[in-house]
Amino acid sequence: VIYNGVETANFYRPVPPPDASPPINLLLAGRVSPDKGIHVALEAAGRLAQARPQRDFHLVIAGSGPADYLEHLKRIAATSGLRDLISFLGWLPRERMPGLMHTCHVLLLPTVHQEPFARITLEAMAAGLAVVGTLTGGTGELLHDGTNGLVCGAEDSEDLARQIGRLLDDPYLRHRLACQGQETVLV
Repeated sequence: VIYNGVETANFYRPVPPPDASPPINLLLAGRVSPDKGIHVALEAAGRLAQARPQRDFHLVIAGSGPADYLEHLKRIAATSGLRDLISFLGWLPRERMPGLMHTCHVLLLPTVHQEPFARITLEAMAAGLAVVGTLTGGTGELLHDGTNGLVCGAEDSEDLARQIGRLLDDPYLRHRLACQGQETVLV
């Protein structure tokens, strides 16, 4: 059972063939607040940037939240040398989300609290994105590690960086997970 379903026709696009051409666009979308673990994703991006001199990814953050937390995130980006690898888009109207998703390859869902169910996961899967996320709250009912996405530990930026790295290194894994995720929400 998929709870709180989405309008899959608004998000759907066939999963593009595997492509290793950089950059691989990583998406964080929704409320930008500490419970969503956005800081964990920035820490993971910092780890990846240090380990990958080719800087073959770009992190897109779409959403708004408390001004002090946004400033904290921008400081992390600046002090970690990530300014060129991160875009803060701010809040976007819902009708722009499918188009944004179609420019991305991977959805990150590093939630640290027991979120009832992240609707963005369904939307991203319908749009053909691979998903990396925690199993906190309702996401654990949908996301199955290695089958339709990859799982990382909550508040574990090293684990998140490792899982993202797997998708950066293996376009076929990224493609397979995106296809399986899409099948999960369309069936």
